[in-house]
Amino acid sequence: MDQPTIDPHLPNEPQQPAEPNAPKASQDPNAPQEPKASKLPPRRGWEGVFNEKLALWGSAILLSGWALGFLSLLIADSSTSGTDDAVSFFFGFFGIFAFIGLCIATPFLATLFAFLALASLDSDVPERKRNARIALVLAILSIVPIVVYFGPKYMF
Repeated sequence: MDQPTIDPHLPNEPQQPAEPNAPKASQDPNAPQEPKASKLPPRRGWEGVFNEKLALWGSAILLSGWALGFLSLLIADSSTSGTDDAVSFFFGFFGIFAFIGLCIATPFLATLFAFLALASLDSDVPERKRNARIALVLAILSIVPIVVYFGPKYMF
């Protein structure tokens, strides 16, 4: 008899301990219980994709793209005083392509992210409102480099 016998009255899985927030038998059943945090159901369809998180991440990536582009142009400009021009060409080409690409894409993407953030501002969930406010500020800030660069050329 190498095999143990299986008792059909015992459960096969180990029993889980009771939840710590569950009311015990010794407590009053009429006592008020702590309210549980109710989570909203997940958004379905396009609302699950086009929401304040996309606006927040997209605006942050757009703004960091501007920072990296200008940083590479700064590195390319500072490396021109040396004898090695390869570093200057490498960072210069990256900075120019990043600048041109962001000049074309930023007006469309920042507008999209701003409208997504505005649509999420009327949400009842405080976390969604906070993310929408941050995304709106970042979307507005990502337009600033275009205004600063092209503004004086066409305004005066």
